[in-house]
Amino acid sequence: MRIAPLLFCGWLCLQPNFLVAAQVLQLTADTDRNGQLESAKDDQDEETWTNSHGAVVLVNCDDDDRDGNRDFEDEAINGAEDRLDLAPLLLESLADLPADSRVTVSLQAPTEKAFLHVPEDQAFRCIPAGESWEFAASELGTEGIEFFVEAAAIADKEWDGSILVAAKLLDNTSAESGDEVRLRVAPLVAVPSIAPATHIFVREFPGRNEALLTGLKSVAKESNSELVIIPGGGPYADNHIWLQDAVEFFYSQTPRSRIDVALPANRNQAVDMFASDRLLGPGFGFVRVGTYREKFALGEGGVSWIDWYGNLEVTPPVEDHPWGRLLYGIDREHEAQLNPEVVATLAAQGLQEPLALDVGWLVIKHADEMLAFVPSSDPKIPFYVLVPDTTLALDLLANLQKSGKGDLPLFGTYEKDVTVDSLLAEAGFAESNRKLQVERIDPMIDSLVAGLKLDPSQIVRLPALFNGGGLSRMPNMVNCLVANGHLAMADPNGPLVDGEDAFQRDVRQRLAKLPVTIHFVDDQQYHRWSGNVHCATNALRKPIADEWWNAAKPADDK
Repeated sequence: MRIAPLLFCGWLCLQPNFLVAAQVLQLTADTDRNGQLESAKDDQDEETWTNSHGAVVLVNCDDDDRDGNRDFEDEAINGAEDRLDLAPLLLESLADLPADSRVTVSLQAPTEKAFLHVPEDQAFRCIPAGESWEFAASELGTEGIEFFVEAAAIADKEWDGSILVAAKLLDNTSAESGDEVRLRVAPLVAVPSIAPATHIFVREFPGRNEALLTGLKSVAKESNSELVIIPGGGPYADNHIWLQDAVEFFYSQTPRSRIDVALPANRNQAVDMFASDRLLGPGFGFVRVGTYREKFALGEGGVSWIDWYGNLEVTPPVEDHPWGRLLYGIDREHEAQLNPEVVATLAAQGLQEPLALDVGWLVIKHADEMLAFVPSSDPKIPFYVLVPDTTLALDLLANLQKSGKGDLPLFGTYEKDVTVDSLLAEAGFAESNRKLQVERIDPMIDSLVAGLKLDPSQIVRLPALFNGGGLSRMPNMVNCLVANGHLAMADPNGPLVDGEDAFQRDVRQRLAKLPVTIHFVDDQQYHRWSGNVHCATNALRKPIADEWWNAAKPADDK
């Protein structure tokens, strides 16, 4: 007999528990990010995740037991420090369960990217994604069972870093009989140059860079940072001296722990692992992103430097981006850019949206040749940006010429018989530099101002000169090391006026309003090889502020 729809509806409405089982299991994770598991508070929207809500877990890429392997490569929890790098979960029973019932817990994530660590025989057993942990429901007892989630990878363009943990009472197909919680891998966060520097790295190049090392020792001492000199010789090739290009430093943080994370470049050079070789241990790890592309990373001309990490920078916090923006270079004429896989992976971190800048006019094609971020003491202006300006340099030389000082020599360390007069008289030199400023450098500055929503007053122009093709003719002072209010800049080797380098004097005047101390250092070996101080060095820095999730805005919640 067919039941009338109204009668059927009325009968169902009178049976609110029909075919609906009460929830009997509860999973708790630190969804409110206060570092504690609190069932009453954390059991809210536990299946959703945003930048400001939801449980997070570190990529466990440090080495707490100092065995030379990253912790996620071990199938064990490596002591109390390592446990802090994992995300704890608590599984509890909300009702009396049948004596013969069993519970299963599973983790959904890409293979080899996440694991469960579950208690077994007074230790922990590692269970990969795709497999389940099954046990008698009676083991939950009255206090439940705590276990851990471990991440072995960061988010990328294929995976948002999401990890779903599900607990279920066996033989009960009703979803309400179990519980689920969603975690995500904490993002990598790059640290800008205005952040406190703890370590400055440089490579020893015996017989070639002693003067630079001497200058950097002074900078490190005055800036209260540690100078780490990577010895010459093995295991790295002698001429692999570009430490900025070898690695980019990030950090990753949860309410329980923070680790520094190195991102080695894809250059097929052993020195790319210098930071990981020396620092891998508790609180310091590394991840690999991208693959070697010979055309863009070989380092022998054309676009073969564009994948090096001098072409990857990060801004201080700006409007709409409280953790700054990543900057990288592109060369549209040659269809080249920083490794797209690297850019996509960093974009997938969700905090520091990458911004592309035109580096096609440069020989080396690195963003760090075009800009540097320096601190400010004005609360209304959070930082300044140093950029090159060829017009300034040409006008400075022209004024010297007009004042009868055209015979002053310059660039004597690198070239013979160059004077103010002879340089300005070189066929096409001044014209090409002015054209370069108008057609390539100024549009790059405009892109930077628009992309970061800067006040134009934040741009500080420094004198610079380039040969045809974008090779720096004079040492590039924009390519500098910033360390705790100290700037290590290339000695510009300009004309001496009353015993003072005219370019140095001009820069000191332009930066006089900033809370910085300038150190002009001898980096001549690097300049001869088309780089300067920033290219030669690297720095490990503390975050400007912790708890990235507290700076997340609703618009950023994805």
